[in-house]
Amino acid sequence: MKKFIKILSLCLAALIFSMSFVACADDGDETPTGSSDTGNSENESDTDLAPSVDKNNYDAEFSIMGMGDIFREEYFYAEENNYNEMTDAVYLRQENVKDYLGVEIIYTNATDFQTYATEFKTSVSTGSEQYHLCLTHANVGVWDLISSNALYDYNNLPGINLDADYWNKEMMEEAAYKDQMFLGYSDYALASTYIIAFNKTIYETEVAENIESSLYDMVNNYEWTLDQMISISSMVSEDLDGNGVYDEKDKYGMVGLMWVPMCGFLQASNMNVMERDNSGNYVLTINNEKTIDLIEKLDAFVDADYTYLYFHTVPEDQRVDFKDGTALFELRDTYTFIDLKESGIKFGVLPYPMYDTAQKDVGYRHLSWNGWMAVAADISDPDMVGDTLEMLSYYSAPVTTAFYENLLGAKVSDAPEDAEILDLVWGSLVTDLGMVYSTLDGGIDAMLYAIPRCINENAAFTRYYAANGNRAEKVIDRQLNS
Repeated sequence: MKKFIKILSLCLAALIFSMSFVACADDGDETPTGSSDTGNSENESDTDLAPSVDKNNYDAEFSIMGMGDIFREEYFYAEENNYNEMTDAVYLRQENVKDYLGVEIIYTNATDFQTYATEFKTSVSTGSEQYHLCLTHANVGVWDLISSNALYDYNNLPGINLDADYWNKEMMEEAAYKDQMFLGYSDYALASTYIIAFNKTIYETEVAENIESSLYDMVNNYEWTLDQMISISSMVSEDLDGNGVYDEKDKYGMVGLMWVPMCGFLQASNMNVMERDNSGNYVLTINNEKTIDLIEKLDAFVDADYTYLYFHTVPEDQRVDFKDGTALFELRDTYTFIDLKESGIKFGVLPYPMYDTAQKDVGYRHLSWNGWMAVAADISDPDMVGDTLEMLSYYSAPVTTAFYENLLGAKVSDAPEDAEILDLVWGSLVTDLGMVYSTLDGGIDAMLYAIPRCINENAAFTRYYAANGNRAEKVIDRQLNS
């Protein structure tokens, strides 16, 4: 998945996609039109201009189990057209796969995130081939699936072109268990991560004249840093009800959940919870001076009068709702931007900031909170499975375009700067081994949530690490490095 998908390519692909589907139905044209078949990017390689698999007629079904709270079914499966752009794009993707490969897509929602892995493992262990693909939780159950030999290694899966821009080979390699690539990620997965929503009205009336560059220019010039975010947030605060206390009824520079969204500031600052060293061993990398400084900055940020960042235990009626128009910024899950469309708020999107401008060469980084595309180990026809995954990914550009427009509440052509930010975010997705293996017994989960927990518990990171890190190190050595 190349870093910057061209918005124009997406729009053209969406148009050509719908036209090509009709053409295929009429005359059996064997050249599909998909994610990159536009030829208008000088950075595209020849392998991106056509699928890596030949037209076939497998006359088969491809069965998917999806985690509903991570993968919303309507983004991945549609029973029929319903004249909704998102649903129709999803449906046409399925129909193009069916036309090109003779494969019917079947989709089942998992029961819940706590039992889905057991259900999938049971299916694999019986050799029933009930499911070919599992769209997993972000972290729960992932290690369970890997350690139980329930998954197929992508290294051995034919038909997959991981060098194509619609696959995120870097994330897959990072998440590999030793040399085995059990977790896949492509444009089919539609990224779920946290970014920053901003109220354009508040920005234009209270901020714009007080900063030298626009927010979009800051991002594009790699000047959008943690200190800039904090400084600009501080420009907006007002005790709206005049009671002398800043609470949920007032106006703020930054609001949001002080839980999962806070975790991503670590990766955005070019750090990870866990990595592999030069010897291939898994090691915790979170314990350093930069992490300490980051947590201290965010702790002061959370405590400031111009922010209202609340722990996940705070009741709904004590939270500030961005849709009320009383906040400049909000930390927000990409999927939930859809909820803003009916609010009447004129909003834009921004990436999480870099730690500082010295990070320019690395750029922006966004921790993926999406699940993975995990193939069942009991598949009997790897060719069909590999070809189907390749074509689902290849045909995903029109779905991505529709997804953008769902999130932004506007056509891509009407919100080009925000669409470019989404491109940047999608192209800067990263994973963290601390996420992938966070459900190993003991300690690693505490490291993944170190930032919000330290802030909420008013605990210095050194003390927090002493209480949790040593235990995590022992678990890692015992279960991953042995």
